[in-house]
Amino acid sequence: LNKDDVMSRYLSGRLQLAQQHVAEAIIILNKVVQERPNLAPARYTLGLAYRQQQRFPQAKTAFAEAIKLAPNAVAPHLALGTLYLQDGDFDLPLAEGQHTLTLQPQQAQAHLLLGQAYRAKGDVAAAIRAFQTATQQAPQNPEGYYQLGLVYRQQQQPQEALTALEKALALAPDRLDVLAQIGALYT
Repeated sequence: LNKDDVMSRYLSGRLQLAQQHVAEAIIILNKVVQERPNLAPARYTLGLAYRQQQRFPQAKTAFAEAIKLAPNAVAPHLALGTLYLQDGDFDLPLAEGQHTLTLQPQQAQAHLLLGQAYRAKGDVAAAIRAFQTATQQAPQNPEGYYQLGLVYRQQQQPQEALTALEKALALAPDRLDVLAQIGALYT
């Protein structure tokens, strides 16, 4: 790679992150955003690296800056919404998920984010609708079925929970969390 080329360094940072060399990726990506502060993908990738190191305040800042630079990019909205959800803030993930759906109405990940936020807020009916939509839009993604199973289990609907969890397990037979939830239905 040409070390003087900012785009080459950005790609090098992405590669370092993909290879789990997170600290090196952060160093490279910080240099890239210093040289090209308007490069939204570099800020987003820097946010991913910070998130992987559990440096959540820095990750939020990087995702928010990426959104300012590229407001129609879906990935930073979803990433930021997920971090807000982890913080226990349920309104901001809803806003990020709903905004994402204005950009890409068929975005299954946005429906997953919405479902998790609704469930956390106690709006079970909205959570179920969001997870059902996610499974319709991405039927090969086990996460939608898993989340749907969790909600049904929480609502004391064991047959619906089992059906959803079995679909998740069929798609991802190595997921221990799914197996544990199925096992819990029988105890």
